[in-house]
Amino acid sequence: MRVMKMFVVVAGLLLVAVLPSMAAEKGKAEPYTVATSEELKAMLDRQEPDMVIIDARNPEEYQEVHIRTAVNIPWPKLEKDKTLLNFPKEMKLVFYCNGFK
Repeated sequence: MRVMKMFVVVAGLLLVAVLPSMAAEKGKAEPYTVATSEELKAMLDRQEPDMVIIDARNPEEYQEVHIRTAVNIPWPKLEKDKTLLNFPKEMKLVFYCNGFK
């Protein structure tokens, strides 16, 4: 039930950015890709290597329910301190939140 609740939250208000770029269009790489909750679930089911899931919600929302492997780095902190995203370049960074307020 708890996992289902999380996917309902993610499905309704998902913001997912996967870095580094996943696809090239006309020879130009896109800096991010937006994914659906179903695509994120498939990535989790496949246990894709080199993927970091970042829950950008506030700590209270994270404590209530979150994706099991997600790291909580609230969006306001990310905006102020980009060094919080000091992951190896080959890692896919997947962000989710419940929208911007």
